[in-house]
Amino acid sequence: MSQNNTHQLKGSEIIFLSKKPESHPKIIEYLKTHGHTLQIKQALEDPGNSDVILIEANFSYFSIFKFLKRLQSAQSTTCILLMGENELKTGRISALLRAGVFDYLKHPYPLKRLGKAIRKGLKNRENLLNILSLSEHLEAANQSLSKERDQLRTWNNDLSELYALNQKLSESLHIDEIVKTSISNISKVIKHDISCLYLKKWKQVRIATSHPQSSDLIKKVKEETLQDGLEFIKDEKSVSQALVRHGGSEIMVHLAVGMRKIGLLRLVRLPDSSPQHGQGEPSLSDNKASTPFSEYQAKILSMTAIPLAIAIRNAEMYKQVEDLAVKDALTNVLNRRAFSGILDREFRRASRYNSPLSLMVIDLDHFKKVNDTYGHLVGDTVLRELAAELNASLRDVDVLIRYGGEEFVVILPGTHLQAGLVVANRIKTRVEKTLFDQKNIPIKMTVSIGVAHYPSPQIDSPEALFNQADQALYTAKKNGRNRIMILKSLKTSEWPALAFEKQSMA
Repeated sequence: MSQNNTHQLKGSEIIFLSKKPESHPKIIEYLKTHGHTLQIKQALEDPGNSDVILIEANFSYFSIFKFLKRLQSAQSTTCILLMGENELKTGRISALLRAGVFDYLKHPYPLKRLGKAIRKGLKNRENLLNILSLSEHLEAANQSLSKERDQLRTWNNDLSELYALNQKLSESLHIDEIVKTSISNISKVIKHDISCLYLKKWKQVRIATSHPQSSDLIKKVKEETLQDGLEFIKDEKSVSQALVRHGGSEIMVHLAVGMRKIGLLRLVRLPDSSPQHGQGEPSLSDNKASTPFSEYQAKILSMTAIPLAIAIRNAEMYKQVEDLAVKDALTNVLNRRAFSGILDREFRRASRYNSPLSLMVIDLDHFKKVNDTYGHLVGDTVLRELAAELNASLRDVDVLIRYGGEEFVVILPGTHLQAGLVVANRIKTRVEKTLFDQKNIPIKMTVSIGVAHYPSPQIDSPEALFNQADQALYTAKKNGRNRIMILKSLKTSEWPALAFEKQSMA
């Protein structure tokens, strides 16, 4: 045997399985002298991590076959050689070769033939191990590529959603629409239970939930968000990156444009419902979301912060410009330009839902004398104070408009005639009792008020409603001022409103 072949045989672990191993002293000697680690067993046992198994066919065919099947099930890479005399038939030898035997050696087992079979078997095993190793590397690479592909797909989908959000935000100039759009689109990318948007300018927190939550929980979330917002406004520094907080149950990002602080956005995930919360009610005190937010999601939220802040700032600026167009600069109430649109809207609503609508036209009596006596600056101050007194007499849903000069209009949605007259009398009495104090000179003023209401047989349009109130005001001024008037009919005499009010309340 050549030196090269001898070297190839050294260092292998070989198991010799035979019922009578003592019958083969030459084979045993040969294997030992060639540097192998040799184990001899007289039963078909688990071979462990051996390199070669040499099986003598003096075991039964079925026991050998079952042994080979066990090795196959264990995904063994051991090289198996079979030695036999006349014990096995050709068909069974073929079956054993198919079951995993690498080579079959016939008696009298020439040692040279045995050595060659072992070398070939070891080489075949080495190739098999290389293939398996390569296969494992390929599988790992495929899994890594698959994971990266999934991540890229997710990233691409998220970027598409963010692009769509940016487009929608750039198209809107109304804060309510911006809030609704941003929350809706962010929820497609980052699943959450509660979203909170604190707006500095409006000093309020907008809340949206994916599922109905208790009022107590919403109140707590709103209070926490408001506190976070106030701390953000006070802090000289702002954090542009979203922060994962409270064990992953929250993400918060500050909204700013340059150095101008806009507000903050906070997303909350609630813990799983459990009996300890009382009928499955989640609790923020657990501080552990069922699925914590990830740093990737924080990165995504950070990417929405700048376009969202810019959209909110643009909406604020648009609102300022819009207010300048529809608000009276002197009294800071709505002006005549806003009047038609608001009256049309409320009249359509009243008509559609068959709900009452009242309207008052108010005129400050003898206002020209104030201007002539004290000057226009004093007159302007009186108008500002009058607007404040009128506002103080109204509900939040009522609309006060400076129609022109010293004339104001009040729109009272959902208010029938009797209730409208009560409001008118409250205004009239309040103005009578107010001292418009100018440089220690108390000025007493009165108002005349014309009232109209819908539904009414004579009124079929917003213009008709206003005209009837305006004619009632004209009648009040004609009859001596400092009074409230309504019209029975456009063709009949006027009706003293205060007397009507007292009758209706008797």
